[in-house]
Amino acid sequence: MKDGVVKKIMSKTNRLYPDYTKLILENMYSLLSLPDISTFIKDNYLYYFKSNLMNKWIPFCIENAKERRSIESVMRSNVFGRKVFRSIDKTVDEEIINNPSYIEKNKAEIVDLIKRNMIIPSVEVLYWSIEVAGKYHFGNDYGFYERYQKHLNEKLSNQITKMREDGINYLEMNNDYGIPYNIGVGKLIPRNIHGQVKNTRINSLFAFYILLGDNMPKYLNTPQAMCPMSVEISDGYITVT
Repeated sequence: MKDGVVKKIMSKTNRLYPDYTKLILENMYSLLSLPDISTFIKDNYLYYFKSNLMNKWIPFCIENAKERRSIESVMRSNVFGRKVFRSIDKTVDEEIINNPSYIEKNKAEIVDLIKRNMIIPSVEVLYWSIEVAGKYHFGNDYGFYERYQKHLNEKLSNQITKMREDGINYLEMNNDYGIPYNIGVGKLIPRNIHGQVKNTRINSLFAFYILLGDNMPKYLNTPQAMCPMSVEISDGYITVT
């Protein structure tokens, strides 16, 4: 991640702003001379951590989703491909809060921990809540909705992009020298991973900006300097081929 990008998402006390993704997107579209998109994001974008999505909407779903759509039923069918709840500061026992039987009997406690920012629901819990609301999802869902359909035994129409068509790479690096990061307690924490990560997923303009920082417009204006692709910006749409 470019230093210039990091400075825009970290406070003077070296704390990560909760809406760091929103801040990055605002600045990126301003750099691309697309102020309408930047303003739209500024006024409408909802970030996740410590937001109403996490602190109000997901607790509502946990309390109100019933039968096969209840979170404990979804967990028992192993629909969630990753840990459902994580302790923010490791003061909550993650084995207990990820036990579906415990959750079924102690939903008020789980909801309270979420509202107090003691635990954070995984992104797949957000995917689950989107379907509960009957809203559409565009992008990589890591196979969640495919597993969820099998659990419900019904066809879902809210996932717009298909498996293996929801995150096509724009480019891949011969040598991946990036450092994977986790977000924990308001800081960027390097993961304890050794060796290279294969098939770097650069499948969005957001990823380009993370790599290039404020130099991004220069490379987009002369795309051959970076890789064999074409970039067109017109009428508020950005096309990369």
